[in-house]
Amino acid sequence: MRFALRSCIKIMHRIMANQNKRIEELNTILHELIDLLKYPVQRPRYRFSTCGRCCEILSINSSEKNTIIHIMYYAQPEFINGGWVRIQPETFIRKSDTDEILPMREALYIPISPNKHEFQHYKENLSFQLVFPPIPKSWKKIDLIEKEPGDSSYFNFYEIELTPFRD
Repeated sequence: MRFALRSCIKIMHRIMANQNKRIEELNTILHELIDLLKYPVQRPRYRFSTCGRCCEILSINSSEKNTIIHIMYYAQPEFINGGWVRIQPETFIRKSDTDEILPMREALYIPISPNKHEFQHYKENLSFQLVFPPIPKSWKKIDLIEKEPGDSSYFNFYEIELTPFRD
């Protein structure tokens, strides 16, 4: 990303140095910079989660090929060995307040149900990634849904903000 930013800045500098300020070119580059600054979204804000404090979204990275959501799950102290964790194969993301969905393509570093990861100690945690199709640029908020209706054992996050960088 640094290379891309550096490249855009050099081009902008060259355009500004030239007396022929090409507004359209400059505008295109500025929009590319804005898109680069939007992702990854680090620790995005969301309205509500069914899993409480047992997990958090670390980042969301969306490209032309896919969307990757990085999640950290913390073993639960109420279980002697921390319990276990897994993800449902039907997990999806959707545009908040609509029926438009993107199904999960792949789960990395977390077992897919019925398999499960069993913790050895309640102080452990598991970092994993969920891979989805690319999020359309028009989507400003998404829901990450493992299962609805969901209780505290499912990874459901509602109204996750995708636009921390404001135009």
